[in-house]
Amino acid sequence: MVTALAVLPAFHSANAEVIISPRVSYYFDNSNLRVSDLSSNIQPDPVVDQARTQRLQDVFGDDALLESQSEGSGQTADQVTFPMYGGAITVGDDRDRFTLNALYGSGKGRVDTVFTSSQRLSVGDVEFLDLAVIRANDRIKTDKFDVELTWQRRLNEKFAVFAGVRYERLETGGPVIVRRSATNNIDNFFAELDGVDGPTANIEAKPLPQRLNTKSKLETYSLRAGVTAFVPVNQSLIAFFNGMAHVSNQPKYTVTDTLFGVNDEVIGINEFSNSGEISAGPDIAVGAQFLITDNISFDVRYRAILFFPLSGDFSFSDARVNHGVNMGVSFRL
Repeated sequence: MVTALAVLPAFHSANAEVIISPRVSYYFDNSNLRVSDLSSNIQPDPVVDQARTQRLQDVFGDDALLESQSEGSGQTADQVTFPMYGGAITVGDDRDRFTLNALYGSGKGRVDTVFTSSQRLSVGDVEFLDLAVIRANDRIKTDKFDVELTWQRRLNEKFAVFAGVRYERLETGGPVIVRRSATNNIDNFFAELDGVDGPTANIEAKPLPQRLNTKSKLETYSLRAGVTAFVPVNQSLIAFFNGMAHVSNQPKYTVTDTLFGVNDEVIGINEFSNSGEISAGPDIAVGAQFLITDNISFDVRYRAILFFPLSGDFSFSDARVNHGVNMGVSFRL
């Protein structure tokens, strides 16, 4: 991010200078609202239960079959908001300046996901069908870290070019309640086949919710470049526009789920990997700077970053959007 004080003619001098800028921001992140990856959980074709199908074929012949099918998924969620705090330091002269910006914030979000599946058993002209619904209720806290280093070169009094690197880390974790409901016609059939007592109802007895805690860490590395334009409004107010393009890489990451029993004892730990993502898109900011004294200024800006996926589980149209307001007071030392 370009610090406004670092690019204004009012602060030009022949010598290198240092500018300190405490900053606060309020950002919105739509990561919880992206759902195109849910299609990867749907099996396009039925999956045969080999062991139980073989059991059926031993009794009823080769045309007996038991197979399962994913029927679809759905998700509702809150957009996560991040109040963030940090600062920037700028070092440079009239032509070239380097700015290091760092922010930290924490936000909470709700994610409710539903998975549906079916099982179909066929023996000759007889067919049994079972349906299952799994619902996961997540209450997730996310800590966000942003670090950005930018180099800027002034072309004239109204324009500058700049480039930089950015590192973002999202550390997420929180409780998840999983509930499963299913019919049990097929279990009844196998119980009768084996000569044992099966469930007495078509619906499973109400199971206890499964409780777990999930944890993951997502990192994003970005290269970006663009231009800045300045529009002096009067002697104490300057409007500015930053327009950048970025290419970003989010490496593959691991999600760790810790399962708890009825007495809060740990009964299992599951880990699974999620695909990485390469993305690209615009990074745009508009704002204004108010000159308070020769060495102090206040600036406010609105910034929006769009990450259009080029690889990974999400479709290109299912972009991640990070946007919000950023404010700071700059002091030239």
